[in-house]
Amino acid sequence: MPKRAASLREEAAPYGAPTPQPPADPAPAPSRAEADAQTPQKAESAPRGPLTVGGFSYLGQVADTYLVLRDAQGALLLVDQHAAHERVLHARFAAGGFSGAGQLLALPLELRLDAAERERLQEARPVLERMGFALECVGDMLLARALPPGLSRREAADFLREALDGVRDDLGDIFISMACKAAIKAGQRLTDDEAAGLLAQWLATPDAANCPHGRPCVLRWDAADLERLFKRR
Repeated sequence: MPKRAASLREEAAPYGAPTPQPPADPAPAPSRAEADAQTPQKAESAPRGPLTVGGFSYLGQVADTYLVLRDAQGALLLVDQHAAHERVLHARFAAGGFSGAGQLLALPLELRLDAAERERLQEARPVLERMGFALECVGDMLLARALPPGLSRREAADFLREALDGVRDDLGDIFISMACKAAIKAGQRLTDDEAAGLLAQWLATPDAANCPHGRPCVLRWDAADLERLFKRR
């Protein structure tokens, strides 16, 4: 029987038909290197060079506080971001402030005033509103409906207390206090564009070398200074 079955199968196959072959082994998968070589690669974008601000190259931020620059002579500069922003804001307050450009509050900041503070408010109100405050008095309650840009509610409350209780006796002191509270803080990370914007404003401000308190805004080391620091000379 097995022999007869085999002959029947041979008879059933048409003349010239290929003899069935076992399936071939699948081709081996390409190696990772071969696959990478066959895959089109995206062109890598050129690395972004340092930003240029007022003739300086901005190189980055150190300790989230100091902005690193290189000048045209190749010297290294460190700019204290808080001190530089203080100088910018102080100049802006002295020149007319942020009048009409305050940040509107959904809920007003409320401060209860005594009689002396209400009297002081009448004197200081034009200056405060020029800085960006929108103020309203209801009885013995002061309502601040807008604050200068960059000032938190707590900072605004502290500043208004200082301005109205006589701690700050003249406009110069008021401007210095306000600039200090509203300025970018040490330890605050800035994007490259934010740092470049601050530097551009600072470089355009008179007396940029020092903050309103008298501290330096910038330190500079040329090649000779760096050689001395590294004891090369």
